[in-house]
Amino acid sequence: MPVESPSGARDPGLQAERTLLSWRRTSLAIGVASLVGWRLGSSARSEIVAGLGLAALATAVVVAVMAEARHATRCAPPEEMRRVPSGRLLLVVAFAVQVLGVGGVLILVSGRR
Repeated sequence: MPVESPSGARDPGLQAERTLLSWRRTSLAIGVASLVGWRLGSSARSEIVAGLGLAALATAVVVAVMAEARHATRCAPPEEMRRVPSGRLLLVVAFAVQVLGVGGVLILVSGRR
């Protein structure tokens, strides 16, 4: 919960910072895994795996941009406060991660390269 300091400045606390760091770690993990997938797909000449890797990389970029936008909105001074971005983008990203995960599992199960 934001706390008003004696000077009247808004202090968003550490929760916003921890959330931003968490989203940064998530986007970094997705990005690294996607680059590994893309590299494996490229070296094995598998367009499906390479395509999944590039799609996951795009998802990582969207997650990083979304996290920064939400953090900037939540930590802005009250006079500059904008509306927090809607959760629809978060839903789309969650769906994209699930689809990529299912695609990866199907590739592993089928043994296709």
